[in-house]
Amino acid sequence: MKTLKVNISDFASFMGFCQFGLLNKLHLGLRKQISPSAQKGKLIHRILEEEDRLIQREMATEAQLQDPTFDLDFTREGITVNISRFSNDLRIFYVGRTDKVIRKSGDICIIDDKITTKPLSIIEQSFAKTDRFVPFSDKIIQLAAYCEGFQRNYSHMLKYNRIFLKVVQRDQNGKKINEYVKEYDEGLKDFLLQNLKLFESMYFKEVEPVHHNNPNKCRKCGFFDECSWKIKDTI
Repeated sequence: MKTLKVNISDFASFMGFCQFGLLNKLHLGLRKQISPSAQKGKLIHRILEEEDRLIQREMATEAQLQDPTFDLDFTREGITVNISRFSNDLRIFYVGRTDKVIRKSGDICIIDDKITTKPLSIIEQSFAKTDRFVPFSDKIIQLAAYCEGFQRNYSHMLKYNRIFLKVVQRDQNGKKINEYVKEYDEGLKDFLLQNLKLFESMYFKEVEPVHHNNPNKCRKCGFFDECSWKIKDTI
C-alpha cells in the first residue's frame, strides 16, 4: 500500500493559512523559504528546550501513569503524535511533535509556543480590542491535531479526564505575553475532521483550493517567490 507522510504543522498551514500551499509543496515539490521571524522563533524554541532539559525528573511508574491525580511533566519536544487515515487507496500519516505536554489536576494540556514579532504596544492594542488573545485558525488546527494524535497514541498508557490545548504567545525574547486555552471537545474534534477530509479532497484533486485573497498573506508566505497563485502586483 502506498503511503504519504504529512507534517501536522504543514497540514495546519495548508488549511488555516493558504490552501495553495498544498499544491506548491505536495504537488509541485517547492521548498518554502524560512523568514527571519521564523528563524528567530526556532531559536527561542531551542532555548526553551535546553532550559527544560535542566529540570530534574524521575521516571513515572505504571501506577503513577494510571493515577490521573498524579501530575506529570513530560520533557519538552519529547512527545510525538501520529494520526493515520486511509483515503483513495493511500495510507496518510499526519505526524508531529508537541512543544510541551503536562497532566495537571487530572487533565492533559498540550502546549504550543507562538513567537510574535509585533511590538508589545501593537499587541496590547489588539488585546484591548478583543479582550483576549485568540490564535489564528492554523494554530488551532495544529493543536487540535496534536490533541487527536495524543488521544489515539497514548490513551492506553495513561489515564486523564479531559484534554486541553494551550497556545502561549511569547515575544522575541521568549517572555510570555498572553495565552489561549480551549478544551478539545466534540466540536473541535469535528472541526479537525472537516479539515482532514478537505485536505484529502484537495490532495486528490477532487476539489479546488480556495484563495484567501489576502495580499498580506502572500507577502508573508514562504512560497511567495515561486507561487503561481500569488495575488498579482503584490509587493
